[in-house]
Amino acid sequence: MSQQPDGAFPRVNLEMIKSGNYDNMIVSLVCRLVEFNGEGIMRVECADGGAMSVQVDEGYDFVPNKIVEIMGHLQDGDTPLQHFVSRTLGEGMSLEVYNDMITTVYTNPKYKDLFNPMQV
Repeated sequence: MSQQPDGAFPRVNLEMIKSGNYDNMIVSLVCRLVEFNGEGIMRVECADGGAMSVQVDEGYDFVPNKIVEIMGHLQDGDTPLQHFVSRTLGEGMSLEVYNDMITTVYTNPKYKDLFNPMQV
């Protein structure tokens, strides 16, 4: 895994994941829970509308259509994201607005000082 400052997780959507720029990193993925096979693989809808798989523990508390933020290890864009921890974001969370934020603000060099980890 590449070196990352502790607690600094790039916010990604499926298009960003498929770019390869975040391979072997711990990332933050905001998504809607779609389906769970009960055996450790969950399908999610990413903020940009793309679908991907997330590997979770078999006892994961899956609730269809719940919006969550998942922090996990991304090996590459073709392998399920390895779930480390997640949190529910609430019913008022808009994936469309979140996707706009990460594609027009978070990745904009003009605002990099607001989103890059602080150097201590």
